[in-house]
Amino acid sequence: MIKLASRISQRSVLGLMLSLAVFLGSNPAWAEPSSDSMQVSASEPSVTELETLRVLGGQRSDLTQPTSPRSLPPRKLEELQTTDLHKVLQQIPGAYVRQEEGEGLRPNVGLRGTNPDRSKKVVWLEDHILVGPAPYSAPAAYYTPSLLHTESLDVMQGFAAIHHGPNSIGGAIHSRSYAIPDPSDSRRPSFVELGGGSFATGRLKSILRSGTSWGGYALSLGRLQSSGFKQLDGGGDVGFHQNDVVAKLKWQIRADQSLQLKLGFADEDSRETYLGLSESDFANRPYRRYAASALDQMRWQRRALQLSHEWTLPNASVLSTDLYSHRLDRTWYRLDRFRDSSVNLRSILAQPTGTNQLFYDVLRGQSNSSGLGTNGDLFIANNERHFLSQGVQTRWIGESAHHSWQGMLRFHSDSIDRDHRFDVAQMTSGRLQAVANSRSIDKQNREATQAWLVSLQDDWRVVNWVLTGAARFETAEFVYTDALNSALSKTRRDAVGVPGAGALYKLSDDTSLRVSVNRAVTLAGLDAQGRERREESLNTEVALKHFSGYDSWQADLLYFRNDYQNLTGTCTSSTGCASSQLDQQFNGGRALVHGLEARLAHAWSASGFWFPATLNLSVLEARFAEDFVSDSAEWGVGQIRTGDPLPYVPNLRAQFNLGMQRGAWGHELDVSYQSETPDQSAAAQRVSIAAFGLVGWSTRYKIDADWSVQFRGENLLGKDHVVAARPFGLRPGKPRSLQLSLTAAF
Repeated sequence: MIKLASRISQRSVLGLMLSLAVFLGSNPAWAEPSSDSMQVSASEPSVTELETLRVLGGQRSDLTQPTSPRSLPPRKLEELQTTDLHKVLQQIPGAYVRQEEGEGLRPNVGLRGTNPDRSKKVVWLEDHILVGPAPYSAPAAYYTPSLLHTESLDVMQGFAAIHHGPNSIGGAIHSRSYAIPDPSDSRRPSFVELGGGSFATGRLKSILRSGTSWGGYALSLGRLQSSGFKQLDGGGDVGFHQNDVVAKLKWQIRADQSLQLKLGFADEDSRETYLGLSESDFANRPYRRYAASALDQMRWQRRALQLSHEWTLPNASVLSTDLYSHRLDRTWYRLDRFRDSSVNLRSILAQPTGTNQLFYDVLRGQSNSSGLGTNGDLFIANNERHFLSQGVQTRWIGESAHHSWQGMLRFHSDSIDRDHRFDVAQMTSGRLQAVANSRSIDKQNREATQAWLVSLQDDWRVVNWVLTGAARFETAEFVYTDALNSALSKTRRDAVGVPGAGALYKLSDDTSLRVSVNRAVTLAGLDAQGRERREESLNTEVALKHFSGYDSWQADLLYFRNDYQNLTGTCTSSTGCASSQLDQQFNGGRALVHGLEARLAHAWSASGFWFPATLNLSVLEARFAEDFVSDSAEWGVGQIRTGDPLPYVPNLRAQFNLGMQRGAWGHELDVSYQSETPDQSAAAQRVSIAAFGLVGWSTRYKIDADWSVQFRGENLLGKDHVVAARPFGLRPGKPRSLQLSLTAAF
């Protein structure tokens, strides 16, 4: 059934959607009375029920918004009670996450067939600003906004992401930090949340904010820590801690103008590793960690500044200007390889017997490195990187009787400085020990980019039609400097235009049908080997939306097709690339990604209980469309043929949520499923991540208007499951975990 669903032809999908559109648009039973004639009846939902409907996520205005994002509002994020972006994005069709360490520290996010590795093919925004450490120079960097300071989340896919560069073929994700409340808001906007649970996990989230006549303030303080769920051979620290602070201060300059200052600081110290397990060891002890990973540690620190001016013009349009600067410093100290270049960690764990047996025993601490001579020495990479991202951006949003428009002008500059060194260590009596005075330089280089972007969209409303034209024009100048080999230093300039058009027709008060087509381009960075080419695609979409029954019925069905003329990949440590290939770009040629995204939501009452239910479904097929020989670990080294799958893109992903609420009590059951997923495209040595399903449950009790307590259980059935097979061996998802939290509003 999965294979059949993933191979639905384009013609049959379009026919089905058009048939549904005709049915829904012509059947008066589906139509909702106009607001002028609507009368309150005994069957109308109560105020409490209408409030509860917000967790369904959709809103009626989406029916006539051609580029409306899929959103997770504050109420839904509160219900989820998680800092793991994987759990959050399960609520969004077309989005998927390749987990890395099971804790959600470094989510690898993909949208509509893009490789999720390090989220490098997704544009990340926070409060409308590019938030990646170096989105042009080094998009494959480890940072996503923390859910500790995220109030709501918007996911823009395909046509909806046309404004955002440089890597938005699949889409863009916009995180909104906690806003300064309006002075007239009668709700209590401040709260403190304290939680703890399995594996000595602790969480503190404090939001202090107030709106005043002169402006207001918002202060977000967060702390997350855990001892970790894995067990290191010989004992040792496998935990982590994160701190996160965001402060906002707003001044109301005049009735039509305001100025806001935003400051941010975050850091992390985590004892995570890339080293996984052999298949047999995973079957016996899935949460084991080999002794060779004992020294692995990531540390990073981030500082952010944003100054924003907002001006409401006489025609009621809004002009917003932002100055921003973000700095991130990161050190990733981790096991990288043996001195013997003829073996690699991936092949050792894939075939741990025969000629690999002694290397395998060294990794597990069961043999000394000396047994292999100098070939048994372990190289520990000390990858130090410094990122800078800054710029100025102006956005203009407005609306008239028949038009609504948005435009953006941005100048952006970013850079990455790499200082890669390595230490030599030896396994002795089950302990990993660094060899004194063994540090050597591996790589020292710098990449920097200056980019201009201008975009414009106009929505023209004509009777029941909304016609949309949108375009983005982007230029970039890349500079690469190699401190160890000046011959590799070079520059490159690029300019792209990204046009698109769409048409939306409102079939009835409850139903709309939309089609769109747009060119999509990724501006590649600068490759020292001179292999850079643009990643280009032609994207088409057909979408059907339906709301009825006072919006207690919601349906969103979308078919998309992304036809890549050239698919690119960037070599990273997380895909298993050798040190000599790190950050190089590779071209994969033609590829085709298409699929169905569906979201169904319904809420009903029975016997005094309120039941909201949602089903999110993604059916994807992502494959190469031509033969070539790959020398990149991203797709697997060797022959790739037409029809080979793109890595880590699940054919089927489903998420079902069922809530039950009455009075002060609220419960939610969630069931997720992900189909079998390939770790690479090349058939030779391809590993398939087995399909898995997980069950979670949460209950929340509102003690009074200010206090509430919540219990959350994840992976309640205790399912042992693999989430990654790269770069080195199998790594597990999080086992059964329980958490209790207390929230106080004031």
